[in-house]
Amino acid sequence: MTTFWISMHWLVIIFLSIMLWHEKSRLWQRFSYRRWQLRWHVRNHHQVFNHLFNTVDGFALSRRHRPSNDITYLYGEIEFEPFIALLSLTHPHKDTIFYDLGSGVGKAVFAAAMVFGVKRAVGVEILPALHQSACQQKERLKQLATYQACANTLEFHQTDLRYFPVFDATLIFISSTAFFNETWQQISHHLETLPKNAYVISLSKPLDSKQFTLIRQTAVCMSWGWAEAFIQQKVA
Repeated sequence: MTTFWISMHWLVIIFLSIMLWHEKSRLWQRFSYRRWQLRWHVRNHHQVFNHLFNTVDGFALSRRHRPSNDITYLYGEIEFEPFIALLSLTHPHKDTIFYDLGSGVGKAVFAAAMVFGVKRAVGVEILPALHQSACQQKERLKQLATYQACANTLEFHQTDLRYFPVFDATLIFISSTAFFNETWQQISHHLETLPKNAYVISLSKPLDSKQFTLIRQTAVCMSWGWAEAFIQQKVA
């Protein structure tokens, strides 16, 4: 009987130790998350971001203006905070030149510029209506005194992303879920013009190129749900 109670005593101690460890781990994660938010002023930027885009319906614009039978024009958007967390994995800074290929109404471009203060934030979009909407939001951002300098780093170009020069980019994001076969091969080949050590974050699949190495694979929340993100770096 004594042995039984001793065994139970140790089981209780082990159980409580495990519970304490999990609680400590959970508190540390919460602390680290909050510290990350404060470092980049994520909440403040998110409020301004929502103010800019609260009346912008990129999905409706895309439906009205895209070729109806072409899957490559399917539209999706970032979720602000998960996207910022994803970009954080590449350590953006004031000399980063960020490109979003297939930028829609510009949400990823605005998010990168607002939070990380990058040198340039460039959006490339083929549909005129989406491009025009991004340009309109840039003008709105200019009206906010604390974001005027940020707005001046934004560039939007209405053209085919497969042919737009990207030779100066150091970080590229491409929501590549709807690109397949020859189109994806063309894009992958085009991105081989990037400088050495440049990062490319693609969704759903990695680049079809031996000039890039996979640094990390993770999941990110997008407007349509969870997507696999591939962080790659140019090595040749």
